[in-house]
Amino acid sequence: MDDIHIVAEAADDQVAIQQIRAHFPDVIILNVSMPDHNGIDAIWRILTEMPSEKVLALSTHSETHFVQDMLQAGVAGYCEVEKRNPISTNVES
Repeated sequence: MDDIHIVAEAADDQVAIQQIRAHFPDVIILNVSMPDHNGIDAIWRILTEMPSEKVLALSTHSETHFVQDMLQAGVAGYCEVEKRNPISTNVES
């Protein structure tokens, strides 16, 4: 991943929003399975405040309604990830 530079990481949606405000990343890679909040709600909050941001949603969920909710929230893309693989492996592919 030589051409990808991680500028910040966050364990929850509040820290993620703070980091996005601080770093203005080109792309936000967001795992929608968050410990304290619904990741889809986090996408809504991020894109309401910063509509020009691009969010790539990662999820282990592939149910149609879940994917539709992510797309309606405004994600630029969705990638189903496998629980047993590190996130970087899923992003590179």
